Amino acid sequence: MSQNDETLMTELNIAIRRIDLGCLTVAPLAFGVVLQLCNGPDLQITVGTMVTGVLFIVSWIPEMTFAQRAYDTCSLLQHTEGDGAHSSATQLIASKKNVIGVLAGSWRRYTQHHVFWASFSYSMIYFTVLDGGSFMLAYLKWAGVSDTVIGLSRGAGAAMGLLGSALFVPVKEMLGGGLERTGSVSIWIFWVMICPAAIVALLTTSSMTLGYTLVVCVALSRSALWLFDLDHTLIMQAYLDDGERAELNGAQSALYRVFWLLLSIVCLVFSDPRDFVCLVFSDPRDYWKLAVLSIGVVGTSALIFTVWAAASHGPRLAVVTADKVEMPSRVFNDEEPRSPECDLDLAEAKKLW
Repeated sequence: MSQNDETLMTELNIAIRRIDLGCLTVAPLAFGVVLQLCNGPDLQITVGTMVTGVLFIVSWIPEMTFAQRAYDTCSLLQHTEGDGAHSSATQLIASKKNVIGVLAGSWRRYTQHHVFWASFSYSMIYFTVLDGGSFMLAYLKWAGVSDTVIGLSRGAGAAMGLLGSALFVPVKEMLGGGLERTGSVSIWIFWVMICPAAIVALLTTSSMTLGYTLVVCVALSRSALWLFDLDHTLIMQAYLDDGERAELNGAQSALYRVFWLLLSIVCLVFSDPRDFVCLVFSDPRDYWKLAVLSIGVVGTSALIFTVWAAASHGPRLAVVTADKVEMPSRVFNDEEPRSPECDLDLAEAKKLW
């Protein structure tokens, strides 16, 4: 829909994120109000389920209406059964009878693509219990953190995500306009913001103290996490061609679900809530426990993305000065004089960037 217009692509992605995070902010608060009006867990479950079901049904109609309007508005999305794109896709599917071969080919193209390590780094983040998900929720309940605090923390996390989406463009411009650099900075900030939870886990034996530390750290870290998520989305959109976008995004979806499945298996092994610390950080006294730990995984993910970003720049990066942009001298042959075309004004450099 954006037709490779980076500015429009960024605006559309930010708008979608804000709608998503706005709903995540309002939903826990509204659901909490509904539950407070009901007495007893049975009535709360019944009323909560009914309200959720009604909201799904009511929202389905405008969702389908706006989706159809988007297809009708954008001519590039309008294909009929007689279109060449549809017929060629049908022939392609019909000709590939070896499903295993098709999947193997897709994964081979995915792993050989330039964005693979950025995608792999993003997928690794799903292997963490510091995400406010069901595993962390189970620990917080066991630690004695109240439902009110848990609900407020989820709303606060979504609000911090909104802040992250609002800061994306200013942060990107402050860092020079590069997606790679923005992603590297945001994922390292995310790692730094969840590290206090690991430190507290090592220094205290109080589950209540650790529980409230987790609530604060995870809620605050959502701003950096959603900043990185938005940056990675733009990278996948910018680097992938139309013909390979569905295939490679599908491979990425499968990869991060593999990491989530591995996390579920590890949580089955460490099912005792007292073992939650082992999933957060490596306890030196329990180093023999074979668990891939959240802080280590996020740190490794940040390192992989940073190395990929540095390799992506390489000699192609422009060195920005006050009023000129010059290419690094190592990309030129020392015996050849530099062409006047190599000196670009800032406006032209931004377009090429």
